[in-house]
Amino acid sequence: VQHSLREVIVQELLQVLGTSEAHRDRADIVRALGGIVAWQGLGSDVRETAVQQMMLALQESNLLVAGAAVDALGSCGTAALDLRLRASIVEGLLSALDESDITLEPRLAESFVRSLSSMAFMLPSDSSHLAIIVELLAQYINSDEPSFRIESATALGELGSRSMDNDLQNIIVMTLSRALSHPSDEVRLRSALALGKPGITRAASSRSRRIVCGKLVRALHDRRDLVREYAAHALARVCSVGGGLRADIVEKLSRGLDDLRFEIRRATVSALEEVCSASPTLCEGIAEELSRSCRDRDSRVRQCAEEALARMGSTGLADASLRPSVVERIPRHRLL
Repeated sequence: VQHSLREVIVQELLQVLGTSEAHRDRADIVRALGGIVAWQGLGSDVRETAVQQMMLALQESNLLVAGAAVDALGSCGTAALDLRLRASIVEGLLSALDESDITLEPRLAESFVRSLSSMAFMLPSDSSHLAIIVELLAQYINSDEPSFRIESATALGELGSRSMDNDLQNIIVMTLSRALSHPSDEVRLRSALALGKPGITRAASSRSRRIVCGKLVRALHDRRDLVREYAAHALARVCSVGGGLRADIVEKLSRGLDDLRFEIRRATVSALEEVCSASPTLCEGIAEELSRSCRDRDSRVRQCAEEALARMGSTGLADASLRPSVVERIPRHRLL
């Protein structure tokens, strides 16, 4: 009965959509359909009909209705759609994007990027549509439209953390690393944040990871505080998965312990603790740097450094022989 009621609701909405001439009403109905399509137990025929109507709304000249269709189709990313229907939605979005003048409506640009990346998450890793979306996002990160740039950097970071073809992973990683030099503060920030996501460099080549490490080292001197903070976290994470963790990189990362902003100093402490687990041979030097931070002028940094050393000295090091040298640097009150 519940399933039948849901299908009746869809049919009623479709009927109103077919007769209403009010743009706002039509936009509201289209958005409602986007949420309903994800309902469990909805008949496949009804679900496909609803998607087809959203696709038609996507072609309307009114930006309110077309924008609602973009949002609604993007919300179908979590719905129980078969691969054929997903591919159809992606093709419809790509076609509409190609024909739209997004410079007239920045919010529409954001909607397109969000919807395409949402659908991309549900596509197979070897899907040709996934490759197209990744390549488009890589282009849009340099768009003249600010909304496109920012949303594309965010979307690439989200997509990069999922399992996919190595070539696509390299495109994402290299695009984000280049964006660390972008004139836009927000693009650099989003890119540094994205590169710190778990698994984003997992399938990237060793060469790509080395390049990313170099770009992140330079980003440690960015004029924007948050970029420096995110770059420190990202550098630790990238190096921890085989990005070529070397003493010189750790030394450059450690310079963040002298940053004027306590947030950067605290982030550097956390980053150094993380890289320690990836390269035990560098841990003694890292412990020495962290012991210096235990005397930082800010209590929040001191606490972070003390807790990091305590973890490293107890169970945080794979090589137990290194623990004594760490323990001796832990402030006495932490050992009581």
